[in-house]
Amino acid sequence: MDRGKEYVDQLVWRLMKVSAPKVMVLLVLTTIWSMDSLPEELNLQALERLQWCEFFAGQAEATKAFKANRFTTADLLYMNAAPGKQNPMDICSDAGFVTAIATVLMEDDITGRLCHFGLKCAKFTTINTGTSGRSACSAIGNLHHRSVLEGNRMASRVVLLILLVVCCNGTFLLEQPAQSFLEYYPRFRDLLEALASTGGRHCVPRLLY
Repeated sequence: MDRGKEYVDQLVWRLMKVSAPKVMVLLVLTTIWSMDSLPEELNLQALERLQWCEFFAGQAEATKAFKANRFTTADLLYMNAAPGKQNPMDICSDAGFVTAIATVLMEDDITGRLCHFGLKCAKFTTINTGTSGRSACSAIGNLHHRSVLEGNRMASRVVLLILLVVCCNGTFLLEQPAQSFLEYYPRFRDLLEALASTGGRHCVPRLLY
């Protein structure tokens, strides 16, 4: 899976342009170099043509629909790992986040790709306010609760993945209920500001249904 120096240089330039953290840039580079060094017999050609990727797929209904229409798809499930283990599908784990980065990098260079992020709704909804302590004024929430810390980590990593999707010429969908506090989360605000500063204020539309 040889990306070539020009591709890597361009990707790094784009990541820096949207103010991606330097550690994220380093992690992307490390992932690319690791993928380039994989044995040829693993053959990643099919994965390099991904057109739809669904993160945190519950029943993966959207993925099924795309697959039925002959799109090349992938879905990463959200689930907890066994004690002492890391779930390669959970982006809150080290293995899961690297898997997510590698999946985003396996884009279709011709038609582009669409990534859907179904961030776990319970982490940011008004129904959970009594526990999370989230509000429009304090979307970070009550940091004494493990579930809040996990939600913040997940949201922060989704923001990083969205930056990577955009820098790979992809399109992203972020699914949240209407009363979600995610739009007030500081790092999500930083994401919108970074995209608006490079692509204009109309580059991220909000769709309600």
